[in-house]
Amino acid sequence: MSSSPASSPLFVYVMPLWRYLAGDAPGAARAGAATGDPQRRAIQPTRAKLFVRHLRRGFHGLTRGAGRWRDEGEAVFALPFDVDAWRGLQAFAADQQYPLPTFHFGRHADRHRGLRAVWDGAHSAYVHLIKHHANRGFYLPIDFARPIEIATGRGGDDDEDDGDATVIAGSSVRLLRELNLLGPRIGMDRDLGELADAGEPFALRSEPLARVKYGWAFMRHVTRLSVQHRLPIIFDG
Repeated sequence: MSSSPASSPLFVYVMPLWRYLAGDAPGAARAGAATGDPQRRAIQPTRAKLFVRHLRRGFHGLTRGAGRWRDEGEAVFALPFDVDAWRGLQAFAADQQYPLPTFHFGRHADRHRGLRAVWDGAHSAYVHLIKHHANRGFYLPIDFARPIEIATGRGGDDDEDDGDATVIAGSSVRLLRELNLLGPRIGMDRDLGELADAGEPFALRSEPLARVKYGWAFMRHVTRLSVQHRLPIIFDG
């Protein structure tokens, strides 16, 4: 179970996966930046499109709705996300079935023992929310039962083994259901988009579940965009 350092920003995109893999991500071209991290090294556009084509074809055996994933057009969302809010949200979801009564859902929430239990195969009603890295990975706009590990082939053209770069892929369709189920337990029923439309800004407040609520509102907004536009959610940290 991997997490990103607190000092490392996390960017979240809703955009075609092939564009991201080819380094065509909004905001300082993060995915195409010169980096020693093979998870974020850009690949040729034709190779990126071929990878996505093969990936979509592979999902036809897992779900009848694989064709709803478009992977076309421009990015519809690109903003930084608070890593501690994401970790806190995941820990709160794990706590629903593996409770720790005195646990604090702020910084270091990734220490919750329930997270490791779910990663190791324990049952959870929030498996797509929990079994996902804090700094990389995708949510694809198709419906499948459990998150899977995929090789991105982003080790670089000169690497001997470019299949080493692996990420977790979840379903944004399932994630939206899980967030809707979790919302009442947090005391939330509106996402960031709805709050903004109502002229009601959402900010971190001084309360025990402040980061969890922010994480839920942010991710529900992003997930609804993914399902609506039929585009993946991409984590880049």
